[in-house]
Amino acid sequence: MKIRIDEDEYHINDYHFIQLFRNVNAGNIGKSTELHMVLLNDFHDWNGLAAAASRSKVADFKHKNLGWMKKNKEIFPVDGGDMVPLSGADILTLALYLNDDVMIPKETRTKHFVQALAAFEVLKKKTATTVLAIQWPLRLPSGVVYKKGKTGEHHSEHFVWGLNGDAEHPHVHCFVDPEGDLYEAQATLAPLPGSENKRHLKFRNNLAVNRMEAMGADDPVLDELEKVMKSVAYGMNLDVATASTKKEPAKETEKDESKGADKVDARFARYAVANDADVDWVVAVATACDISADEIDEWLVESLKTMAKTMAQSGGDKKKPVTVPEKKEKKPRK
Repeated sequence: MKIRIDEDEYHINDYHFIQLFRNVNAGNIGKSTELHMVLLNDFHDWNGLAAAASRSKVADFKHKNLGWMKKNKEIFPVDGGDMVPLSGADILTLALYLNDDVMIPKETRTKHFVQALAAFEVLKKKTATTVLAIQWPLRLPSGVVYKKGKTGEHHSEHFVWGLNGDAEHPHVHCFVDPEGDLYEAQATLAPLPGSENKRHLKFRNNLAVNRMEAMGADDPVLDELEKVMKSVAYGMNLDVATASTKKEPAKETEKDESKGADKVDARFARYAVANDADVDWVVAVATACDISADEIDEWLVESLKTMAKTMAQSGGDKKKPVTVPEKKEKKPRK
């Protein structure tokens, strides 16, 4: 898992947190001979943890009455709360039990292991629900395209998708409460033949949708949207090459002086300056994606780059290749 704040990015190993054990890499942790602290109660204040780590001038610090350590951009718990030390073999045994129903050998049942096992038994009995409890990240991973939705008194709406998604569909429609928790997410899919209504499938707390509610042809789209959802929840970058903001040198063209130069909307210009991007590139991508000057501030510049990459690789409506211009070099002052 990765958490971010401003320019800082921290790595967190899943095996330190009981609710992340479904992501534990069994091939790595089983070889570890060290003891690792495992937090048995649900922790999800990742934004606060990232902020506390960023503020701390020393390696060890406190957050939420727990002791933490940061080392080489990794953060891990060290003391406090409902926490037990487990070996790599213990962690692997619990991960296999939780994820693959592998039976637990009796000889592994040490005091701390039994304490952890009791918490895992509770976790294992929990049924899937569409009520989520995911903290909306301060900064989204690369490869995730983002568009801001409506903000109301009770929740705000956010739209995210990957390389093959779109603001219309397919995308993940997220609902975030005033405390910053993502409590509901829907996979928005294309209408069925003969219908004009888009389909909305709710994500469950295992970050997957119920495929029984979908068509077989939806599988590739849902596979990608589930990856997007996990990327938002766990902070891992999507495997998507981000488009560059560079362009080829401009070609000499004849100008019709009678028509005059095209006027760039000041809102595009301000957006370009604020995001250190070339205004011509911003206008080109916005025009191809039907993003008006009124809407441009709702988009992250990383999202524009990803969409430019998509259009450069695809054909069809709104997917035509976009020439991505480079920033003009500033001449040194004499």
